[in-house]
Amino acid sequence: MKRGIRGIFFLLAVFLAAGCRSRRPVTRNLEEIHLNPDASAVIQAIQEYQMSASETYRYANLGDWLDLNRTASIYGAAPGRLRVLTKDTAGNLQWRNVEYRYPFYDASYMEGSKKDGEGFLLFSLPQISADCQAAAWKTLVGAKTCIVVEEQGKPAILLDESGRMVGEEEREASAEAEDLAGKENLRLSYTWSADGRTLLYYQAALIHEQDEEGETIQALQFPAGIYGYDRETGENRMLWDPMKLYLPGENNPYLYPWEGAAGVAGEKAVLFLLFQDDAFPDVMLLKDGDRVETRLLRLPAHPCIQIEMEEKIYYYQEQGEVRRAAFSRQGQSEIVVATDSGMESFLVSKDGEKVFTIESRGETKDIFLYLRDEKGNWYKQALYVGADGAHALQMSEEQQILLVECRGEEENEALILRFAKQE
Repeated sequence: MKRGIRGIFFLLAVFLAAGCRSRRPVTRNLEEIHLNPDASAVIQAIQEYQMSASETYRYANLGDWLDLNRTASIYGAAPGRLRVLTKDTAGNLQWRNVEYRYPFYDASYMEGSKKDGEGFLLFSLPQISADCQAAAWKTLVGAKTCIVVEEQGKPAILLDESGRMVGEEEREASAEAEDLAGKENLRLSYTWSADGRTLLYYQAALIHEQDEEGETIQALQFPAGIYGYDRETGENRMLWDPMKLYLPGENNPYLYPWEGAAGVAGEKAVLFLLFQDDAFPDVMLLKDGDRVETRLLRLPAHPCIQIEMEEKIYYYQEQGEVRRAAFSRQGQSEIVVATDSGMESFLVSKDGEKVFTIESRGETKDIFLYLRDEKGNWYKQALYVGADGAHALQMSEEQQILLVECRGEEENEALILRFAKQE
C-alpha cells in the first residue's frame, strides 16, 4: 500500500514538474506556411507586412562625442519624419529632423543644439531618449559632478547628485562646493525610461558591513534616493527613498550597475540594475504608489530589455530566445519565440503577435520577422538581407515603418523599411 502511495506521489510530482516547464514554441520557415491550414491569419499578416520600399540615410557618427547606443528615432515623430543625433562640420552636437517620404531631404529641418563650440564638458557615455530629442551625460560644474539634460530646441537642464535642479547662481557658486561624486565608492548613474519621457538618475555608494556572524557583506547605498526628471512637465521628483540594497556574493570593489533599463507611468515605476559580473544577481526595483518591492534576477549579459508598463511585463533575450516575464513573478519567464540563430537584438510588437529581430548569419546581419498562428506556432521570413552594423530596431506608432539603426566607423545609417500594410 505504501509503495502504491509513493508511486502515486511520484507520478504526481513528474506531472507537476512537466507542467511547470515553459513550452518551447515551434518556429517554421516561411515556405511551410501554405501547407498549414491553421495559418490563415499568418498568411494575411504576411501579405500586410510585405516590404514596399527601403531607404538609407547616412549621417556622421559622433566620434569624439563617444558612440551612443541609439542616434536615430521615428518614435513620436511626424509621419514621414526621422530624427537623428549627429555633429555638424565644426564638430558640434546637432539634431536633425529629416524628411524621408521623398528622397531624403534635411536642409530645412536642421536644428543644431550647440553653436561656436559652446556647451558643457562631456565625460561620460551619453544616453539618448527613445524619441531622439534629448540626450543626457555627466559634466563638471566647478568641482561638482552634475547630469546635463539637453533637449532639442530647449535650454539645457543641470541635475545634481542630491536630486536638485541646479540654477544659474548655483552653477557659478559651485566651484567651492564639495564634490560629493568624487568621493571614494560614490558613482552617479542615469538611464531613460522606455518612452523617453523621464530620466531616472541616482548616486550609489558601494559599502561593506559586518553581519551578526562577523561576515563581511556588501550593499549599494542610495544616500539621496532615486529621482526622475520628467521632460514633459519639468517636474523633478523622488521615485525611491534613500535605501540600502544588499547583494549576495563575494566582495567585489567594482560592483556597480553596468547597464540599466527603466519604465515610468504615473505612480508606477520599474528600474533594472544590470551587473557585468555573473557572480552577482541583477536587480529589479518596483514602485506602485507607496508600495516598493525589490527582486533579484539572473539575466544574461546585454539582455536588450523591452519594458511594457501597461501590461506590467518585460521582454529580454537569452541564447537565441525572446522571453517574457511579469513584474510580479519572481524569476519566472516563458519563451515567446526561439530563433535558434545568432540573434543580437529584437523588438516585440504592441500586440505581442510579431517579433522583429537582428540576426547574424555568417558574415552578414539580416532583419527577420516572426509571425504567430492561432496555435502559437511561429513563422519566419527575411525582411532585409545585408544590414551591416545593425544594432537597434524601432517601429512607428502606426506599425508601418521599421527603423533599423546601423553603426559604422565614420558614418551611421538609418535604414527605413516600409511595409505594404494598409490601414
